[in-house]
Amino acid sequence: METSTNPILPPDLEREIFETAALQNRRHIHLHPLLFVCRRVYRWIEPFLYRVLPVLSPRGPRFLAFYYKPATFKQESLRHVWVDDRVSTPAMIALLSECPRLQSFCFDGPRLPPELLPLLDTMQIQNLSIRFDSHAMFPRSMFLSVTHLELVGMTDGWANLALLPVLTHLSLSEIYSGRPPTLDHCIHLQAVVINFHDWAVARCFEERLLLQPDPRMVVRMVREVFNFEEWEKWAWGEDNYWSRADAFLARKRRGEIKGSCYLLEH
Repeated sequence: METSTNPILPPDLEREIFETAALQNRRHIHLHPLLFVCRRVYRWIEPFLYRVLPVLSPRGPRFLAFYYKPATFKQESLRHVWVDDRVSTPAMIALLSECPRLQSFCFDGPRLPPELLPLLDTMQIQNLSIRFDSHAMFPRSMFLSVTHLELVGMTDGWANLALLPVLTHLSLSEIYSGRPPTLDHCIHLQAVVINFHDWAVARCFEERLLLQPDPRMVVRMVREVFNFEEWEKWAWGEDNYWSRADAFLARKRRGEIKGSCYLLEH
């Protein structure tokens, strides 16, 4: 019986086949049996193990395994990072400084460390999730590529939203005073999701929208400010609350949902 592991197909085609097969089970790719086929297949698939990286502790085994990888590996693999304030600022700086090709970044903490801002400015972030900080945020280069923006606790600086050139999706939390007028000047916005924890407050906001109608607005009930599962789904290109909001608005445009309804879970 032939036991050689030498490739039979052209290497580029073989690699494409293995990578495509591995990504069919992307959520559990670290358990994929293809990792154990042979060394060359492992080298092809290993970067996908770190494509999406939650960093909840600087001592976490997955983070440590990634931390000691060669710089070139880090640059080619990591695209999406979720980090919270249990991770020290020096550890975050070390991580971001070696991963310049990030596409999404979420900081689940009370305040984004200002030391990270210059690093984020050098990247082409598309999906950004942070708490609003009027003293550090606008204007910054990191917002020039952002299409999906989650902001928590925004109380001022509304006019700056209209300066973001490619922003198409905006998510806001803790907004109680009605629809921000600045949204009229955000000409590229396609969906604006307003998040609430309290049902009564959400209904009150929805009633205000009857006086200030906006076909882009969506009201959403949430349990937590940033939801890792939803963020991870976006990172992997799966159905997530952004895509559900788009589908909801499309149904409204087709007349399948009343124009007076803004609640996403309708």
